[in-house]
Amino acid sequence: MPNSNRLPLEGEKLLIIEDEILIALDLEATLLDAGAENVELFTTHREAVAKFDGDKYTAAVLDIRVGLETTYDIALRLDEGNIPFIFCSGQELSEEMRARLPDTILLRKPVLPGDLIQGLVQAINRRP
Repeated sequence: MPNSNRLPLEGEKLLIIEDEILIALDLEATLLDAGAENVELFTTHREAVAKFDGDKYTAAVLDIRVGLETTYDIALRLDEGNIPFIFCSGQELSEEMRARLPDTILLRKPVLPGDLIQGLVQAINRRP
């Protein structure tokens, strides 16, 4: 019998890449409140690329544009590693990325906490 007291993101080790610090901290708080075991937060593309360790994460939330860069390279690395992720952004995915990642969830900012959790859980449940 499933434990009904289990939080939706219990035990997950999550990555957030978001350059707007207040949004990033809000996302982090939402995911921790939903039971995430750990959340690693990067606010610049350079830092994210330099410190990225796909083995550390069970899922991720990515803004599409971080400063002048996109997170497409990180999204492709996550996809190659079978690590579920969602985009949470004010922008649309490029046509090339929609073609390469057709099932990727894109949540438009501003996003409600429940929608964020639901989108991430949906991506996690698709995990092979």
